[in-house]
Amino acid sequence: MSFLILVCSTLVGYNLQLQKSMLEASSVSYELRILLDRSSNQANLMFKSENVAQLSDRILWEVRDDFVRTADDITENINHLRLLLLHESNNFGSLLRAEDLNNISLELQRIDQIWGRFQSRIDEIASYNTAVLRAGNKYWRPTDALIAYDSTLFKSISNLNHLVLCTRQK
Repeated sequence: MSFLILVCSTLVGYNLQLQKSMLEASSVSYELRILLDRSSNQANLMFKSENVAQLSDRILWEVRDDFVRTADDITENINHLRLLLLHESNNFGSLLRAEDLNNISLELQRIDQIWGRFQSRIDEIASYNTAVLRAGNKYWRPTDALIAYDSTLFKSISNLNHLVLCTRQK
């Protein structure tokens, strides 16, 4: 009898740990979407001439630096999410079905490709001096559209969030 209780308590504990991992993955994927929206707003603030004219140099530098920090947070969250999901998929009794894991992996690959294209742009923006920042939309690039609301990156992160959330609820 005590052996049965021990086995049952071990299984319940293990299942709770799996659920905790999926909840954390859901939280990280949702935070990615918030960070992307934030970076889009920061880019709009930096590249709209009417906004730039109203900002002091110090505020403009802070917006630029915050944009770079937000981009670093996005990269960190993407990597953290990948680790969580890979750890989850390698566990015995994983809550992820093979099909779900495949869909999540494809979405993560799509996000990596898009975000990878934007990385050089982040480095470029990080090196801008005040004169370049004051030029506003003269330095706008087509890659800036990658972080816009309803862009392919935004949609991929939303899809990933949905996949993780739906997987967690199964």
